[in-house]
Amino acid sequence: MFDDLPALVEFARAGSIVGAADRLCRTPSAITRQLQRLEDSLGAELLDRSVKPPRVNALGARVLEQARDLLQRVEALKSLTSSDTEPHGVLRIGLAHPLAVGPLTEPTRALTEKFPQLRLRLLSDGTSTLFSRLLAGDLDVAVVALPVGKSAPPPLLTNIVATDRVEIVQGAAGKVDASWRSLGEASWVLNPLGCFLRASLTDHLERAGFTPTIAAEIHNVHLQLAYV
Repeated sequence: MFDDLPALVEFARAGSIVGAADRLCRTPSAITRQLQRLEDSLGAELLDRSVKPPRVNALGARVLEQARDLLQRVEALKSLTSSDTEPHGVLRIGLAHPLAVGPLTEPTRALTEKFPQLRLRLLSDGTSTLFSRLLAGDLDVAVVALPVGKSAPPPLLTNIVATDRVEIVQGAAGKVDASWRSLGEASWVLNPLGCFLRASLTDHLERAGFTPTIAAEIHNVHLQLAYV
């Protein structure tokens, strides 16, 4: 079945059996047999043959997406043994919600310009969910914010690329001071559950004997500041 996937990919790209045959340096009849063999292997029709020329149907489009991804992964696997091969294929990057902000567009653009054969797939989610998807093999890398001294769960590797500090923000009329009592009596606008920074803050408050009052749980920093 795997050997027949290029026939489907090139058929979709060329829009015809003849065009796919030209791209793969094969005869049209060979491409037709490959497509039929692929359909037999999957037990379903992938082409709409009621129109001329035939075209990929709805199920075929879904198979086509998976086929492209699979073939790109195989090429990426082959490139591991070649040090001079330009990075290509799909790079799946996870971003913790607080880091999925506008300034990210510039490094993203720079990366795709430097490596034009690389296709990025970005996913924004909570840190714990990103870790789970890394462990499951659904992501290649994730950029998250962690408290000092914390690292990703093994066997994931943690590489610190930048450090920053977290500041508590209150409205102009606020009267919260730096004591745990004052912080414990305040109403908080925090990230939803799953945020390590939130977990660290609530842990410190609870160890000081206070249960924080959560007024809002939202990801977007601009909306958080608006609520404050």
